[in-house]
Amino acid sequence: MKYINLKALLACVVSVAALAGCGGKINATIGGSVSGLSGGANVVLQDNGGDNLTVSSNGSFTFATQIEAGSTYNVTVLTQPVGETCSVENAYGTVEQSIGDVNSVAVICNANISASNEVLGTVTGLTGSQSVTLTNNGTDSKTITGNATGALQTFVFTTPLAAGQTYNVQIASASGATCTLANNIGTIPTSGSITQVAVTCN
Repeated sequence: MKYINLKALLACVVSVAALAGCGGKINATIGGSVSGLSGGANVVLQDNGGDNLTVSSNGSFTFATQIEAGSTYNVTVLTQPVGETCSVENAYGTVEQSIGDVNSVAVICNANISASNEVLGTVTGLTGSQSVTLTNNGTDSKTITGNATGALQTFVFTTPLAAGQTYNVQIASASGATCTLANNIGTIPTSGSITQVAVTCN
């Protein structure tokens, strides 16, 4: 009759290092960190074409499915956040038996800013020396002065915004006129400019 060495068997099962020595393979988690993601935005990541993971904040992430030592991983972006583009560094490699968990994947996100994503509008009713000064999101000041007839004038804020970013046009000051706003708050679309901001003065 053959006897089993229970101590040796338990050591082999309990310890990962002993398991490797007994010819087994470890399973490792795949993860890393996300940076540059705007508040409220989501990026969906995949590993090896599956195991979808939605990340909604900057910081660390870990895929649910573990990878066996000796197998490869490949992290990609399935769905980009609105108004941003995320790239992946240290995206692929092979799980090493001696190292285990992978936490070096880096997802870096940046806002998409296009010259076509401008905030435009119209001003009517300003005559002579009258003027109105507008701001967008508290900055990016734009002053429009009157003309002889108070006819419609157009304006464009200097700084384009990222798609998905909000705009908020306000009247900073008005000289010789009382002005009101319409359609002055909203969100930049994924393509194209905002053109419907309307300022009416009298």
